[in-house]
Amino acid sequence: MKYLAVPLLLLCAFLCHSSDSTSLEECGMTPEIRAAMTDMKIMSALLSTVRENVGLFESRVPDRPYLAGLFEEHTPGHRQCQHFDDPWASPYFVALCSDDYVVASGGPDGTLQLVDDLKRFVCDSTGVYPALKSSESDDLVIFSGTFVRHPLANVAQLQKQTTSHMRVIATGYEAGLADGDMFPRLPDGWYQAERLKQILEPGYIVAGKMPVKDAWGNPILVWIEGNELMVVSLGCDGIPEIPFSKVANPIDDLGTTSLFVLPTRDIVWANGQFRRYPLGQAPN
Repeated sequence: MKYLAVPLLLLCAFLCHSSDSTSLEECGMTPEIRAAMTDMKIMSALLSTVRENVGLFESRVPDRPYLAGLFEEHTPGHRQCQHFDDPWASPYFVALCSDDYVVASGGPDGTLQLVDDLKRFVCDSTGVYPALKSSESDDLVIFSGTFVRHPLANVAQLQKQTTSHMRVIATGYEAGLADGDMFPRLPDGWYQAERLKQILEPGYIVAGKMPVKDAWGNPILVWIEGNELMVVSLGCDGIPEIPFSKVANPIDDLGTTSLFVLPTRDIVWANGQFRRYPLGQAPN
């Protein structure tokens, strides 16, 4: 293995460390969002208890006095529900419909983008659950006891987008290797994916279509030695778990294939498959 100069940007990243708690906040799990999710879980539990006691809800979008009265009458622990407003000073949205319910918050911007869908739920719940699942909004939503929109759902989507970007790079490079001596090579070492554009576009990846950053806006990194290729996203925090630049062969240092959930974990493709990848994604 040749030890080559590592770009200053990469070297700075390799020398930095951060805790998972800080990184989770950077990925959208702020204290305010955690507080909102706690409030919403409490309200959801109370509504579930009310449903058990009354059988069916009266379909409506209740105001605060109605909810407070409902909790006081039907739940002995109603005093747990101290917060009818979210941490951003907007009231939580609640909708009741027969044996189902919705609790929602517009999040930091205070705008409940799904409000029309949620109000429609009061009259007709058909199809609303899939609509909430597929929404791209930042709303926090509990549907009948389960979070269907929350920050970690967005993180999972970003992880999926990142693995897709990495596959494009790896597939293009492997197609180039199949051309043998006709394929222009870069010297062994670490690069930002941007450097590979000159050899992969347009012959192996459509011009202008090669991704060079992950879904969090951090540069995708590649390591090349001979015919070996490793593609790396440093996760949402941009901090490596392994000091890749300090080991002779970073692929050997990966160990066994591993799955994870946390958005701060590195995503790593090496020689034809993902060696470190998010839960729910395919390894190849």
